[in-house]
Amino acid sequence: MVTRVRFGSVAAALALAAVVLAGCGVASSTQATGNSGAATATTSPTNPTNPTTPSTSPSGGGPVLIVRTFSGSVSYDARKPSMIGFSADSSNVVTHLTWSAWSAAGASGTGSLELNNCQPSCAQGSVTHVAASVHLGAVVSGHFTTMTEKAGTLSRSYSYPSDWAASAS
Repeated sequence: MVTRVRFGSVAAALALAAVVLAGCGVASSTQATGNSGAATATTSPTNPTNPTTPSTSPSGGGPVLIVRTFSGSVSYDARKPSMIGFSADSSNVVTHLTWSAWSAAGASGTGSLELNNCQPSCAQGSVTHVAASVHLGAVVSGHFTTMTEKAGTLSRSYSYPSDWAASAS
């Protein structure tokens, strides 16, 4: 059973978002963060069907989003996911993603950030929905290596492979 929490304002929901993001080990900021566009990946991703072959983008479709499990195996290697999980405990998930752009120059999508306060546990926590956007960039070897998640004034940047999304579908 999921308990819904009602907030009197967007500001209250975003204040909760800051607390939840900080609580699940995801840093947050009250200002948008810039992205230099420089790739920070130190290793090339591999093709899930042949681990020694770098992943490449088939012509015409643009780059792919690669997400790896904690063990390092590829759990998602495709385009335009409808969901991206930024935390392993499901306390920070963007769902219902709709992509307005997807190319080698970058990808932009909007969706609903589902913030779980994980109180008293993540299974029993309250979920708050906040409008969110996701931006992907810095294509290396046919896949994106930078990602920015924004919800209101909150912003969090991720770099592949060290600091990346936990799941996608």
